[in-house]
Amino acid sequence: MSIGQLCKRRVVCTHRNASVKEAAQLMCEFHVGSLVVVEEPGSAVPIGLLTDRDIVREIVAPELDASSISVGDIMNRELITAEADDDVHDIVEMMSERGIRRVPVVDNEGELVGIVSQDDLYQRLSEEMSALAALSPRQQVNELVGDARP
Repeated sequence: MSIGQLCKRRVVCTHRNASVKEAAQLMCEFHVGSLVVVEEPGSAVPIGLLTDRDIVREIVAPELDASSISVGDIMNRELITAEADDDVHDIVEMMSERGIRRVPVVDNEGELVGIVSQDDLYQRLSEEMSALAALSPRQQVNELVGDARP
């Protein structure tokens, strides 16, 4: 399965020059813990990622003014992306090796098409594990039905 099939297509973005306060308000409004950062409004090419944890560490803890600091000042600039046709297993390995929880997904031109998070991967894995767990009871029923036939 490709990561493009699994990623969430609804991605909340902000731009580099937005204030951290505006970014935090977007996070609250859309109930998300991260924003993909683009160069300017309307752009579809990700240049960074901003998380609620970044805001806590860089703004709240040192008691700085979130309205006077831009997203570009505190965003994570070492953006790791996945291409939509990358294999899920490869992305899981990469996320594990690098210790990252969220990965923007881009198309061949580098434009944003979605985002995948650790929670999305847990959800998919739990669905697969549930399907596997259902096999044993079904096998027993099939054996009983098969034994009842002449």
